[in-house]
Amino acid sequence: MADAALVTDKIEAGEALVRAADAASVPLRAALWLYDSDEDRWRLVLEADPTSGLGLRAFAQGLHDAVPRIKDVDLRRGATDLLIDDVLLAIHPHPITEMLRASLGASRSVFRTRLAKTRVGRVTVDGAYLYRLERLQTLQRVDTSRSKAKRSATRAG
Repeated sequence: MADAALVTDKIEAGEALVRAADAASVPLRAALWLYDSDEDRWRLVLEADPTSGLGLRAFAQGLHDAVPRIKDVDLRRGATDLLIDDVLLAIHPHPITEMLRASLGASRSVFRTRLAKTRVGRVTVDGAYLYRLERLQTLQRVDTSRSKAKRSATRAG
């Protein structure tokens, strides 16, 4: 089964890498594990926000530079190993993430969502573990809360 092949250490290291990328302002639009049954392999797909204008080298460098922000030594080592062996970087929308956005885009959060043998559009996703599908959704929630705080301050003043 695909889920058994993705071990907890990799899931935690992937999550630590995503959090470190956020802390370093690396513009991640999507972050998810995808299982490829043809290769019998999981890949951590990290997709840059295409509006950032980052090239592949700058995106990779930003992720590499974010790793030292991971305080836990084991997670930092795990994230480094992921960058070497398991990551697929995309600076343009990845076809699977685009199909998943169409299916799950209205969800409030996809964080830690698992998919197995799921039909998405014309494709069957053998396995997936999602951290994020679109950073812009997260930013909109933050902006909304700031707007509410600003409106409250305006009313009080």
